[in-house]
Amino acid sequence: VENMAFFAEILGKVNESEHWRRLAEERKERVRSMFVDGWFRDFDARNEKPIILEDYWDVMMLTPITFNIATREQVEAIKPMFEYFRENPKHWLEWPSFMFPFSEAAWNAGLRDFISEVIYNTAERVYRRTDARRLLKGYSWKILPKEYSYRLPGVANEFWPIDPENPGGCENYGWGATLPFMIIRNIIGFREDDEGDFILAPALPSKLLERGGKYGIKNLKFGEAEIDVEYEILEGKKLDEMLDDEKEFLLTKINIRHGGKFSVKVMNEKGEVIAEASSSEGSIMLECCMMNTEVYKVALITQ
Repeated sequence: VENMAFFAEILGKVNESEHWRRLAEERKERVRSMFVDGWFRDFDARNEKPIILEDYWDVMMLTPITFNIATREQVEAIKPMFEYFRENPKHWLEWPSFMFPFSEAAWNAGLRDFISEVIYNTAERVYRRTDARRLLKGYSWKILPKEYSYRLPGVANEFWPIDPENPGGCENYGWGATLPFMIIRNIIGFREDDEGDFILAPALPSKLLERGGKYGIKNLKFGEAEIDVEYEILEGKKLDEMLDDEKEFLLTKINIRHGGKFSVKVMNEKGEVIAEASSSEGSIMLECCMMNTEVYKVALITQ
């Protein structure tokens, strides 16, 4: 509904835009009203009562957090349930179509280190299968003739089974190809923001936090810009005034290619500029010190 307001605004239809925004707010309030006893519930339209099933939790009930509709109080109340799904991943966290809203909800709830670990462990499991150098076990021979009962490595599967003997669903399936996307958003921490800039929120998982380790990604696309990001885990603590025993410091290199004249500012969560540069030659290389799991805004200003 908010998209309709956005499109109406582009078309200069002010009254229509206001109509759609009011409707969006009404829908949000309805969703918030469906929070009962610490969980979002479906309601029985016949009696307007919540449907509460004993010991059953559907990961899709986290969707209000995925879309930033839930109130802060609702988010805080529901946070313990993320650990429930990590401890009970079968079905829910085996399907990328569930993992995507789950990961976005966890990130929006501020559980950046948590979802980084979940995505890392998922990638470890899935990539071993994808990168196999042999044919994998196929479906039951009752379904396919024996000579065709195998799976190909190197392709995306419909879901990411925890059981290594599970054949893995359809091959070359779109949802199954979303793992790099989730790594980019939850470990590299590259995200869009609501103001037209982008975010870097590095969240390297514990198994990667070795002094001197370097991790990065190249050729990210953001509008007309191409961006390379590299994180290096510092050998020792730097910047005494920023010391934090629970977080690692990352020497961050950001290479932005845009063309023409432009400038870049990197800001921390307090809005303080920690690095800035300008260029008339189409590219900028920035270095700054970031803290693991913190959120930084990168503003790219064309001239």
